[in-house]
Amino acid sequence: SEVGVDVFVRPRLHEEAPNAQRVSLDVGVTLQPSAPWLSCAPFLALTHGGKGFNLKVSPGQLPPGAHYAEVAGHDSSSPRRGPLFSLPVTVCKPHANLAAPHAPCHVAFERVAFSPGHIERRFVVPPRGATWATLTLRVRGAPRSREPAGSVVYMYSLTQLLPQKHIGQSSETRRVTMGVPDEAQGAGAPATEYVSTLACVGGVTLEVAVAQWWMSLGETELDVRLDFFGLSPSVEQLTLDGRTLFSSLELHSFRRTSVEPEGSLKTLRRACRPLQAKLVPPAAPCGDVGIGDAGVGGKTPIYDYLLSYKFALKEACEGVTVRFPSLSAQLYESGYEAQLWALFDAHKRLLRWGDYYVDKTKLKAGEYEVRLQLRHDSPAHLEKLKDMPMVVDLQIAPVALSFHWSRASALDDPAAGPKPPLRRLLEPHTRVALHVASPAAPAIAEPGDTLLGSATFAKLSSEGVGAGKRPGGWPVTLFVPPAAKKEEPPKSASKDKEDETAPHRMEAALRALKISQLVKLSPKCKCKPPKEPAAAGEAAPLPHEATAVRYEALLAELRAECAAAAAPPDAPPEVPPLLPLLQAHLEHAEAMSEGRRAGEELLRGVVAAADEVLSLLDATQIAAALGVPHVDPDDKRAKQRREVDEAQKKALVGALHLKAAALADLHKVAAAAGAGDGAGDGAGDGAG
Repeated sequence: SEVGVDVFVRPRLHEEAPNAQRVSLDVGVTLQPSAPWLSCAPFLALTHGGKGFNLKVSPGQLPPGAHYAEVAGHDSSSPRRGPLFSLPVTVCKPHANLAAPHAPCHVAFERVAFSPGHIERRFVVPPRGATWATLTLRVRGAPRSREPAGSVVYMYSLTQLLPQKHIGQSSETRRVTMGVPDEAQGAGAPATEYVSTLACVGGVTLEVAVAQWWMSLGETELDVRLDFFGLSPSVEQLTLDGRTLFSSLELHSFRRTSVEPEGSLKTLRRACRPLQAKLVPPAAPCGDVGIGDAGVGGKTPIYDYLLSYKFALKEACEGVTVRFPSLSAQLYESGYEAQLWALFDAHKRLLRWGDYYVDKTKLKAGEYEVRLQLRHDSPAHLEKLKDMPMVVDLQIAPVALSFHWSRASALDDPAAGPKPPLRRLLEPHTRVALHVASPAAPAIAEPGDTLLGSATFAKLSSEGVGAGKRPGGWPVTLFVPPAAKKEEPPKSASKDKEDETAPHRMEAALRALKISQLVKLSPKCKCKPPKEPAAAGEAAPLPHEATAVRYEALLAELRAECAAAAAPPDAPPEVPPLLPLLQAHLEHAEAMSEGRRAGEELLRGVVAAADEVLSLLDATQIAAALGVPHVDPDDKRAKQRREVDEAQKKALVGALHLKAAALADLHKVAAAAGAGDGAGDGAGDGAG
């Protein structure tokens, strides 16, 4: 069969060539194919805008294997100058096309001869629907070999070219050491067979390249066999929505296959938006001319773009990966000149740096910052990345996936009966529905995070050759839904809850209200000197004296009420009713003693008020109660008792503090009075 390919040729002149030279360009080009299976027009008129032609490739008569040819374009006016351009053409004709109707699912190349450094290439088209292949290598000594070695080393490479995919993700290269069969070596001889399983895509040409290591002497023969299997899901990437109970898909196979799905989620992915984006203008040249980013000699200046991200870890993680999905794993394909990222801890210490490729690192709990630097000659192109998210992948304990053959089983419907076994046989070109339950997200996950993992759907018997399933499986993603509402503890029964309308509770509330009014009277009891002296024969008004009388009357009334108050036996623990009143009176006495030079009487009032508070408290009992470090959180009475003990401790410490301060002030007053009396006696003796 003949294949036509459209080719376009565009001349490239020097960047400083004048426009007149570009417009006047008109070259007659003679096209000369180097192989008879290539055909095209013999002449091409080439201008600055470019010109296209149609190339026909006829590989029908070519033998299987790789074939190379080229189309050379010569200047018709000066053919001795050599070709102006050359168009390389490579044709890989398969040795076995298993995608053809009624083709088998395997291919074998037997007794392929090898010698040191010799390479053999075979091209195979896998069956449509194949998802993995098993490679079997079986070595034997060649009859013509003169230097048989005890073992031989081979290199093999299996490659498929897939669009927009790195070749490292669709190829496998390994070195294998195998033993040459020799009956004299007995049971300890090295193995003569090697088996490997790899993922593949059906219908895409697979190159099988095998070579004998150049240092491995002797001539050998190798049997190469490829077996293809396939169990394809209806979606290449299974997406589980945490807001739904399960997700569904279909499985189909091109050959009879045992189905036994299994999978897990092992990575938590969290996205972070940049906190800061900064465009750095080109730097001035340093040193010699041409060194720098400012664009010397007509060169385009290069701009730097700095992005800053922050994230936090609540606990240490063994595998943390910093990733920029739009830029990672793109080196020569990247649209930016360069990129570099660095990871810092909360103390600005550099922990790790990277570029295009990702790698795992171990981090402790804490806050971290990532800075990304990009370079390009277009500021507008860099500004597009100001909101580009960064993702952080965290390695977590595997979260197992649950698979079901029916919706009722996925919903755990009791009417569905016992769950059927997962293992079943799928006949060729048939489909079966599979349901995957959405698992519960781990505690570390937050709404908006995604969990990543993989799943395999086939599992051949252990007697078969190879792994029996697709290596690496199929990707699975779970979107973490909003967190479930936390269950509130059950409310206690009405008999356990204290009645706020009980008589003793109402009396306590009234006493507390009266004590608050007593506290409000305290500041008005202080004596303030009048602004103007009173006239002769008139008594000066003393409003504080009336307030003090009201205060003493209310205090006496509250003392009587508190002394008569009694709580029922089943009431919860509480402080003595008189304690709040005496605490308020102590604060009143302490406030009245402030700002007085000679306040011995008031200071003794503070000491007396403090002693009244201390008489209600047992320091030994309080210390013993608070000496127990822990209280049962489920014991309501114990918690109430602890609150009462804490309140009494606070009252005890406050009373002791005020009493000590008042006693110290009394000592100062007594010392000052003694010094004054001594000075007066000395003056009287001198006068006599």
